[in-house]
Amino acid sequence: MHTKTMEGHTGAGMSMKLIVTEKRMKEDAKEAREKAIQKCREEREELERRIAESQNEDTDTVIIVEREKAVLDEKAESVQTGAALSVSVLTLWVSVVYVLSFLCYVPTLLEQNGIIIPNGLVYLRYLYVCIPAMAAIFLLIREQNIKAYFTRMFSGKITVKYILIAVICMAAGIFDSYCYSFIVKTDVFKNTYSTVISLLTSCIYLLITAFVEEIAWRGFLLERLPFKKIKSVLFVGAVWAVWHLPMWIIRNSLDMEQITFLCIWTLLVSVVLGTTYYQCRNILLIAIMHAAFNICYLAPIQYNIVVLAIIIIVGTLLYKKSASCLSGSRI
Repeated sequence: MHTKTMEGHTGAGMSMKLIVTEKRMKEDAKEAREKAIQKCREEREELERRIAESQNEDTDTVIIVEREKAVLDEKAESVQTGAALSVSVLTLWVSVVYVLSFLCYVPTLLEQNGIIIPNGLVYLRYLYVCIPAMAAIFLLIREQNIKAYFTRMFSGKITVKYILIAVICMAAGIFDSYCYSFIVKTDVFKNTYSTVISLLTSCIYLLITAFVEEIAWRGFLLERLPFKKIKSVLFVGAVWAVWHLPMWIIRNSLDMEQITFLCIWTLLVSVVLGTTYYQCRNILLIAIMHAAFNICYLAPIQYNIVVLAIIIIVGTLLYKKSASCLSGSRI
């Protein structure tokens, strides 16, 4: 997420968090793998029962059942190797993204510490937001999967329902910002966007950067995680928050309290974007929502966290209620 109050550097902290998240990835992947293997075993037992029953039947039937058994054995083996490969590839991808992203801010860090560097190197920080997408596209090209990847990202339709979700999130941010302006007797919108031109420029810039980010975080990483949906959404949010640390620390010089609030905010935004993406499967809508969070939520981060948490809680309750009513009507 690219906001005016967000950008930074970490060394040991990033390494420790990466180790923890990698461990969680392996544990969740192991659980999913064990369930898949158990399912294969159950299917295999059923086939063995069919083989025993078909001993007195014709030879062709026995051969067909034996072939199905062999296919299941191959499937179980591929589940074991494929899950391990998926976790290792994603761990490598996250590691590469973290390292390259941090390197983009090294010249800025050196300059802040009085070390003279060539002027051009400072502009490497503008590549920061592109690193995750570049790493994702490079990996997909290596896998020869780039076309399917982009097709899937835009496979869903942007319906009225999802537009309404985006509008509600946007309106809540504007309301939150104006409430804060009223309380402190200032105009945060006018202070941030002094002219219509500055507002339009910010909207275009933030939409482009949001789209570039979403190609990687929701379009690539979220799609490839082998976990349950809620775990995947939270995991992407955690990885995404850590990725922001070089911006927040180096560029914005934020303290630990501010960074903690921003991590919570990033995690909540990831929940909204991730769950919406699972529903609509259209990265353009997710990019628009991402940009809206950056444009409309101008109050201090603590206020924004409360507002977004309320939206998530209310949205979850309404979803559960509608699902309950739907299942009840079917009965």
